Amino acid sequence: MTLTLYRRLLLGAKQFRTDDEHIREQLVNVIRYRFRQQRHERSPRHIAGNIWQAEQAVALFEGAGQSDEVARQLILDILEASPKKARGTATKANYEPPVKKPRKFSLPRYIPPKYHQRDSTGRTFTRVKGHVQPPELSMIIKHRVQKNQSSVDRYHELMEYMDMIKAEKQLLRFCGVDKRVYDAEIGEYEASIRDAIKTVYKGGIKENAR
Repeated sequence: MTLTLYRRLLLGAKQFRTDDEHIREQLVNVIRYRFRQQRHERSPRHIAGNIWQAEQAVALFEGAGQSDEVARQLILDILEASPKKARGTATKANYEPPVKKPRKFSLPRYIPPKYHQRDSTGRTFTRVKGHVQPPELSMIIKHRVQKNQSSVDRYHELMEYMDMIKAEKQLLRFCGVDKRVYDAEIGEYEASIRDAIKTVYKGGIKENAR
């Protein structure tokens, strides 16, 4: 139940009708922030209230998707009232590098020696001392950083799913639902998420942390 609501809210935020891409990003950040704040909640009354709020938000997103301007404006008002910490960082201003002044004197040509260097994964690449880093090397490093960051983000997202499943089990146990019933229904989702966590940890985070 909780995991389904979380996915529907994220989908509604990503499909929100707007010309500003940053608004969709801020909506996703607010949803993740709210769920992250409540993932350790153990009070059945508070959990039920949070689920009700999530269902109301899903209804607003569905209304906004059907060109309901009232629902759309209400979503924008809620986003505006959210704390800046929940919405995420602001868009960075465009940076313009300073214009290089031409040299008054030409320097003698000098070919510096090459040397080899190893990165964190053990791969060897050639560097030239005193020169600008090659574009190919910059692209390799950028790709590895992005890959590692996406693995870390995915890992934390899956851990949030696990916390929501634990909270939902506790709520069902408190409501007197037979353990065999919700184990059969939720166990399959829990097993798939555990497998995904192992895959992300072994293939992304652990490998890039060497």
